[in-house]
Amino acid sequence: MTQQRPDHAVHALQRPELIGELPSHDMLSALVARNVAPAQGQSERLAKIAMPDATLGEATRLGHWRRIAVCAAEAICTPRHGAAVDSDLDHLLAWWQLRLLALWKLRFYVQVRTEICGLWQVLETTAATDGQPLLFTTRIPFALHILHAQELYMRGEHRTAIEHMAKHLRACDAYIHEATDVSLWKARRVRLQLQLASMLLGMDAHEAASSILDPLADECVAVEDGDAYTIFLALVLVRLYAQMGCTRRATSLLAAAKRMPDAPQHAIETHALLFQHMCTTEAVATLPDATELMELPEDQALVNAMAVDAFYKGDTTAGISTLDRFMTTYPAVFATARGLVGNLVTLYTMSPGVSDGRQRVIRHLAEHAGDDPTGIDSRLGCILAASMVAFTRMTSTMFDIETNIRDGDSRAGLDEAGVSEVHQLMVAHGLRHNIDPRTGVPLDTKAITRL
Repeated sequence: MTQQRPDHAVHALQRPELIGELPSHDMLSALVARNVAPAQGQSERLAKIAMPDATLGEATRLGHWRRIAVCAAEAICTPRHGAAVDSDLDHLLAWWQLRLLALWKLRFYVQVRTEICGLWQVLETTAATDGQPLLFTTRIPFALHILHAQELYMRGEHRTAIEHMAKHLRACDAYIHEATDVSLWKARRVRLQLQLASMLLGMDAHEAASSILDPLADECVAVEDGDAYTIFLALVLVRLYAQMGCTRRATSLLAAAKRMPDAPQHAIETHALLFQHMCTTEAVATLPDATELMELPEDQALVNAMAVDAFYKGDTTAGISTLDRFMTTYPAVFATARGLVGNLVTLYTMSPGVSDGRQRVIRHLAEHAGDDPTGIDSRLGCILAASMVAFTRMTSTMFDIETNIRDGDSRAGLDEAGVSEVHQLMVAHGLRHNIDPRTGVPLDTKAITRL
């Protein structure tokens, strides 16, 4: 492959046919149209909302992913005047990364697949200034490589995705020894270990997943004065080991998190109850009522676990009442949480005696979710997720760490109709997306989503 000027690569990445049109009809609108009479549909809340003037940073912080996807497409396709330089190529690749991330956050997975395949074909066949294919240069953002591996896993090419992730894990090791920003690459390595282990769990390769997680678990257990990030990592590992059925490891990690200074007691208690739900065979009635534990909207994981556990024990009424109470208590959080909505709709569908339950949930979504294509996920129509591990008796929604990594915080992706209410709720409860000053890594539920 001969050496090329940047113009050739820039023009190849700007081809308009690589960018598709965003879907204009989201699943929420379809559900409302199918289940709710026009007079009840609150169509004014579902109408397209004009995007406010905001910087790209503000749009990212507020989760306006449709706006970001449109801005990225415009930036990619805008013609350059004059000869291209190397920095133009770097800017284009950054915009491509943002475009694909926005599509992923919007859960337009088919479009992600189409656009990332087109982009990868360009990267494999277009030369950089040194004559090498762009794909094999250091110009490609690291997060773009990870997103490509995740997309391969999503489309069912599991072995190829695992090979890619292992290669990127080795690259992290190399950067840790060579790069100046060592803390950044160490944090990336931890997140990649969690992602790779999650993929292996989805393939029921528990022994391989355990070999990746054990070093992290050993470090967490050995730490006596861990910081907030260490505590968060320990709790994530509790959920992963519980999903594998390794109760000994999960118990030791939970104990380690409890003894760390300034440990968030509420988060630890919630994970302890989640662990109990995942590993116990006792009846749901022997566990605390969900309403007694809803001190923060973050307890949606526990509420979802109790509802699904009730379903597996044949008590759909208990599952419905648990989710219904949470919907009433935290309407905006419920409307934008990817696990709760689909499960409650499914439980109502399986309870023919409750005639208007499903319509009531859809009306609630129309009121609180706005024009938000992330309010409903296509896979949640079935309560039994394909990647569920049978031992846990749970859907993978809350316990499959790969899903959490892919989607991040359940509130991500809100459009204007929902973001203000959720923001007010977060402020009222003092919730913040805290950042670790040493690594720049968020300490909340987004901590392992940003590479």
